[in-house]
Amino acid sequence: MRLWLSSLVSLWLLILLGACSVSPPPELVDRSPLSSDAVIGDVLPPGRSSTVNFPGATEGRAVESERGGHLSAFKFPSPEAAKAGLRDLARTLQQRQDIQSRSTVAIGRVQYVRYSGKEFAGLAWAGGNWVFVAEAATENAVADMIRTSRVGGLSAEVDDISARIFPWLLLGAAILIMALTQALIMLVLRFLAVPADPGVPPLSRDDLVAKLQALDRPELPYRISQGPRGELVVEWKYADARWWGIMAKAGLRNAYRLRLGLDERRKKVNAIDEFTEIEWDAQGLTAPSIRFRFRFFRGVTLARYERGVAYGFRGPLGQAGGKVLDYTFDMMELKGPVIELVTASGWNFQPVIWPCEL
Repeated sequence: MRLWLSSLVSLWLLILLGACSVSPPPELVDRSPLSSDAVIGDVLPPGRSSTVNFPGATEGRAVESERGGHLSAFKFPSPEAAKAGLRDLARTLQQRQDIQSRSTVAIGRVQYVRYSGKEFAGLAWAGGNWVFVAEAATENAVADMIRTSRVGGLSAEVDDISARIFPWLLLGAAILIMALTQALIMLVLRFLAVPADPGVPPLSRDDLVAKLQALDRPELPYRISQGPRGELVVEWKYADARWWGIMAKAGLRNAYRLRLGLDERRKKVNAIDEFTEIEWDAQGLTAPSIRFRFRFFRGVTLARYERGVAYGFRGPLGQAGGKVLDYTFDMMELKGPVIELVTASGWNFQPVIWPCEL
C-alpha cells in the first residue's frame, strides 16, 4: 500500500510539473494578446525611446526606464513569424556570456524565455504578431515594468497540436514510469527475499526473538537489541570498548544496522538496512559518534563491503601477536547469521523499503 501511495504521489508531482511547465508566466496571466493593429508607440511605457531592428520584424522599439531596465516590442507580419522571431531571440540569448540561467517554454500558446544573470533578470515572450522583451535588475522590477505598460500577453488560441496532446503524453509517460518502477522494486524485493527452510515448523515469535537475541555473544562484534517500536536492531558494537578500537583501526567509516520487524501471522521477518557515517576521535580511543536519525540511507541494499585487518595488538578476548583479528565488517557478516537463523526457524526473511512495514 505504501509503495502504491508513493507512486501515486510521484505521478501527481510529475503531472503538476508538466502543467506548470506549460503555464504562462505570472507577469502575463491577466494580459490579453495585443491586436496586430496596435500602434507600437502606444504599447510601451513612458521613458527614453529608441528604434531597434530585429530580423523578420516590421517594427521595433525599446524604452529605457529610469531605473535602468528596458522594455522592447517587435511587430511581425504573422503569429508564426513572431514565434520564429522568439526562437531567434532565444538563440541570441544563448550567446550572452553574462546569462547564468535560462529556461525556454514553447508549447502551443505558451511561448516565452526566462533568463537571469548576476545582477539582472529578463523575460521574452511571443503573443499574436508581437514579441516583447523586458529586462531589469530583479524579477520584481521586470514585473513592474510590464504592469505599467500596455504590452500584450500570450495568444488565446492553442494553435499547436502538441499543446493538446502534451498533457496526455505526460500522463501516459508518468503511468508507464510508475508501473516500471513498481515492477522493478517488486522484482528486486522478490529476488532478495529468502524463504523459510522447507519442512521446518515455524517457531513462535517469542522463541524466534529469544534465538535472535542469543546471537549477541561477547566474542562477536555485533549486538541485538530491541528498538523503540518493538523491532529488533542488529548492529556492530560501536559503543563496546572491546570492539571500537578494532573498528577504528580497521578503518570502518560507515555505520550499519539491520532493523527487523516480526510478522507472526505471516511468519515473516521484514528487514531494513540503514547506513550513516561514523565520526571517530583523532586516535580512535573513544566510542564513535553515530546519529542514524540525521544522515542515513534507508531501504534495500544490494551490496556493501568494507575491509579491515587488525595487526599486532591485543584483541577483546586476550589474543595477541601477529595477525590478531581479521574482521571484514561486511554487512553480510552481520546479516548472514540473522538470515540463516530466521529461515532455519521456519520464517521467511523479506527486505522492505518503508519503516512502517516493520
